[in-house]
Amino acid sequence: TLFELGRHEEAIACYRKAIEIDPHDVRTHVLLGKHFFELKQYDKAGPFYERVLEIDDRHEEALGYLGMVRDAQDRPAEAVSLYRKALERNAKIPRRHVFLGMAYQKLGKLDDAIASFETALTLDPRLAEAHIGIGLALEPTDLEKAIARFRKALDIDPHSPFALHSLGAALGRKNHWDEAAVYLEKAIQRNPKYADPHFQLGFAKLKKKDTAAAATHFARASELSPTFVDAHFQAGNAYAQLGEFAKAEPFLRRTIELNPKHGLAHSHLGFILNRRGKPKEAMGYLQAAAALLPKDSGAQFNLGLALEADGQNDLAGAAYQRVIELNAQHADAHRNLGQLHMTAGRFKEALPLLKRGHALGKQRPNWPDPAGKEVSACERLL
Repeated sequence: TLFELGRHEEAIACYRKAIEIDPHDVRTHVLLGKHFFELKQYDKAGPFYERVLEIDDRHEEALGYLGMVRDAQDRPAEAVSLYRKALERNAKIPRRHVFLGMAYQKLGKLDDAIASFETALTLDPRLAEAHIGIGLALEPTDLEKAIARFRKALDIDPHSPFALHSLGAALGRKNHWDEAAVYLEKAIQRNPKYADPHFQLGFAKLKKKDTAAAATHFARASELSPTFVDAHFQAGNAYAQLGEFAKAEPFLRRTIELNPKHGLAHSHLGFILNRRGKPKEAMGYLQAAAALLPKDSGAQFNLGLALEADGQNDLAGAAYQRVIELNAQHADAHRNLGQLHMTAGRFKEALPLLKRGHALGKQRPNWPDPAGKEVSACERLL
């Protein structure tokens, strides 16, 4: 067909002509909606299925496809309703039960999701997607059983990028990063344009201290999925760890564009701008970070650095004092506050702070590690 040959516009024009000739031609409406769906033009696909349901509100195929459209539009409650209606018409389509399970997952109804996946497996025991779905539903509460399901899916379909990625990501959560990397790399080989394995592989590379490779994978994930907030954020972090602030900056800016309340992105971007000699621009981001993360000593400390660089010593001192209140072990906050007192001639106040800073050593403020643990700033950003 014209569509299969890649001549999409010609194919769509032919379908539209057929609908002009017979506005009640249900089959043509379904096909045209399907083609728009395959082109990921969901807003254009939906109205054709809706038109079919105006003609026949029990049309199984239109109900199922419209459910897929609503799922793709992140409207899972509507998707569930449509899938259920389609299954009332024909309950013997295994993948439709899988789609229903996936929509239940988005709603957080994990028991219903697992029941739908199990129903799919009674119809087709070798349906890898159903095993993956059960694994994803089990993952928050039983990681071992989830991993077993992902392995089962790979026994059925060894080349499934989704199964390879799911297993790799789960192994990463167990800190089995070497094995995780093997599956994530295979997932990328099977589908180089799949963003999630690149993102997870970035963490695997960080665990191996290969920050340059991590940055490359996070950046690739952000390129493949331009609204993937965490991919942009982690790419910015990784480049910052490498000292490549010019590369880090646009990723952190994009993170904030996508999520203006991302406190760590504000803090990290502000720190980078300050290091690049732009304290006034940094200030806005650091003040936002301090407001968004009032109990994060790193955000408060970075604000203090920028205020001090801008000559606002009193405000800088208040920021360092806040850091000490949040983290009494923060060596640099003690030292910096002590130095400010020294500069102002307040030697009595300065001496105990400088002594305490010296006793604490050369530790730097910590940042949350992407995998959920604390790491030193030498490994992260500062």
